Amino acid sequence: MSEEALLLDPEKWSSATEDVLSMYELHVPRFKSQLSVMAQLIPTKSSLNEIVEGLRSIHEETREIFAEVLNILRLHLVIPATSATAERSFSLLKRLESYLRPTRTQKRLNHLAILHCYQYTVDKIDVKALCREFCWNPYRVSVFGKAFE
Repeated sequence: MSEEALLLDPEKWSSATEDVLSMYELHVPRFKSQLSVMAQLIPTKSSLNEIVEGLRSIHEETREIFAEVLNILRLHLVIPATSATAERSFSLLKRLESYLRPTRTQKRLNHLAILHCYQYTVDKIDVKALCREFCWNPYRVSVFGKAFE
């Protein structure tokens, strides 16, 4: 809907588009007037990339005139394409909570969930180097041992 609001003429909008704009708390009449001015500065706008590039080419002070347009562009760019990542995260939390039920605190659960979600990054960590960095003083060596030297 936000893409339709940016690419189509306001007379061609569906009622759902105006509802979405109102939901995002945008001032719809101001947004429409900014689109009409923008249409004169950026005559061809067949894709969001063309709108973004056109706004980038405008001087920064002039770009501030299009506050509502910039807001809807930002909102459109942060909307995820799918909800698969969120669904996987909730599935993970369900498994972690049942496995760690006796020892879980919110802080520990958050840390474990982050480690699981970014597993590809965690796998690249050199554990031995991390342990050497952690056991830098004699007290820590006496407590944790010399397993990774």
